[in-house]
Amino acid sequence: MGDRDKAKTAFSVVRYVDRFLARYLRGLLPEEKRYWLLVPVTGVIAGLVSVLLVRFLELIQTAAWGGSPTTSADLNTFQVELPSGTPLEVTDPQLFLIVPTIGGVVVAIYLFLVRRRARTPEGTTALIEALAVGQGRVPLVGTLTNALVSITAVGAGASLGREGALIQSGAGFGSWLGRTFRLRDDHVKALLACGAAGGIAASYNVPIGATVFAMEVLLGSLALDLFGPIIICSVIATAISRTLSGDAQAAYDIPPQAMDHWEILLTLVLGTVIGVASVGFIRLFAGVRELFRWLQPFRSTGPLLVMFVLGAIGIWFPALFGNGYSTVNKVVTGDLTAQLEQMGGVDCLRVLLLLPILKLFVTALCRASGVPGGLFTPSLFVGALFGAGFGLALSEFMPGDLVTASPAAYALVAMGAMVAGTMQAPITAILMIFEMTQSYGMILPLMAGCIASALMSRLLQTGSLYTEPLRRRGIVLPNAAAPLWIKQPAVRNFMRTDVSTVRAAESFDQVVEAFLRAPGEADRLYVVNDRATFLGVVSLHEIKTFFRETAHLETVIAADIMNTYFPVVYADEPMSTAVEILADSDAERLPVLENRTSRKLLGSVSKRDLLAEYRAANLARVDRNRQ
Repeated sequence: MGDRDKAKTAFSVVRYVDRFLARYLRGLLPEEKRYWLLVPVTGVIAGLVSVLLVRFLELIQTAAWGGSPTTSADLNTFQVELPSGTPLEVTDPQLFLIVPTIGGVVVAIYLFLVRRRARTPEGTTALIEALAVGQGRVPLVGTLTNALVSITAVGAGASLGREGALIQSGAGFGSWLGRTFRLRDDHVKALLACGAAGGIAASYNVPIGATVFAMEVLLGSLALDLFGPIIICSVIATAISRTLSGDAQAAYDIPPQAMDHWEILLTLVLGTVIGVASVGFIRLFAGVRELFRWLQPFRSTGPLLVMFVLGAIGIWFPALFGNGYSTVNKVVTGDLTAQLEQMGGVDCLRVLLLLPILKLFVTALCRASGVPGGLFTPSLFVGALFGAGFGLALSEFMPGDLVTASPAAYALVAMGAMVAGTMQAPITAILMIFEMTQSYGMILPLMAGCIASALMSRLLQTGSLYTEPLRRRGIVLPNAAAPLWIKQPAVRNFMRTDVSTVRAAESFDQVVEAFLRAPGEADRLYVVNDRATFLGVVSLHEIKTFFRETAHLETVIAADIMNTYFPVVYADEPMSTAVEILADSDAERLPVLENRTSRKLLGSVSKRDLLAEYRAANLARVDRNRQ
């Protein structure tokens, strides 16, 4: 084939694609065109804003802490890990108290001047609220201001993560674009989720994990219709972040890790323990929030006091400052193990037990007092130290060479397990930890630990770290996001047993008396025999025709006027069967029979019961009585 033929073939292909796209776009509504054009725009903005915020964080950290470049730091010193990857070692104890306090002053001024006048979103919880019971609308100016204050606080040492600011800013721009271009509420919500995914994807180079985070945590659904727009935004934001920052590596550059197959059983144990610990984190966080709610008159000074306390504790435990990235990096690279081997028993216990507990406490204090920031990286910190302690304990007490994996491997599993337990989102945890470490050899143990933690967390705790505050405010989210054929209950689970019945041989007068005794909404009586076998239905509307024939009413019995072809449903049939029958009938209630053989009447089910069950399973709502 010559060059001319190749060019002609290429032109034909391009023309075919062009015609196909044109034909497809002509079939879209103008509103849908705007939506699909705004999807990549949201990704671009989320990526650019994320890069700007990360560089602003580096500026804040460099100006506030100073320090000198270092290649390694002891846990007794504070090592600032700049976003550019340059570590700075800070040894001046005065800065440990001064810098966090100044950060607390900034947050206190912000709370006094801004949040006092207008309600601004507070983290991922507010985004879930806007998506579940709102219209996907979050204020752009308030969100960006909140993000800048969050970056300032994290740069000053607040025990929170930078990802909170990036998620909020991306979500704010997505919501703003949807409102500005007059999109439908469902498209506004989708753009909000796209922006949030773009923010966290750009933050840690995790486009796949960020996509699943937006769907599993924010939207509560893994619907394929949402996957396309969100993955587009995540990929675009990540590409922009990698291009402008020049960093395409994994968040944690760890050596290859491996684990024997039988040790997966140990990761199940570890995941279960971490699941219990994550429930403690959730409840501690909610309890501290309640405490600060009681101290509402002093809310503006709360961040100042908390950051001062953090600075004071940080003099002895400097690893509590910031999101703990440098400490986690030491754990997963194995450097921490070498340091622990040189420590005594007391110092080792302080690092592996006291330090993560203190991290939980100060993180809960910072967030509950109003300091904005993310909770993802503090969760990684706690999980990494607990996992390293678990691995060291195994190597110390297990006989022989049964344990082949290093403490760093168990730390990696525990990181994912803590995220899975606190978020109650195991798929998000698995994918994000995998992308952040790129350790494929640990994927099976990671999956086992995350699943065990999430199951234990859901068993002990109704809400996650993000949804528990909503539940306490009376906002009820759907029970689960699963196909209807999986989660729908059997009819017997929501039927009512108090039904009005008559015998087949009862007279017309007895039937009328039974209607008078029945509840006001009852318009049908169920006809049964002596063994409670269902025979038919007597309708209130149908017996009206017999009132004109007063001369022969004494000979009429229930069996003469009942409808033997009235639709029924069986107790063990799924809810969808009752829905289909009621949709094709004008009845408000169906008789529920035991089975097709006995046809024993057990009760009835109504449209109201079905709607209530559907709402609990699929729709978020606000409980006004709890607000």
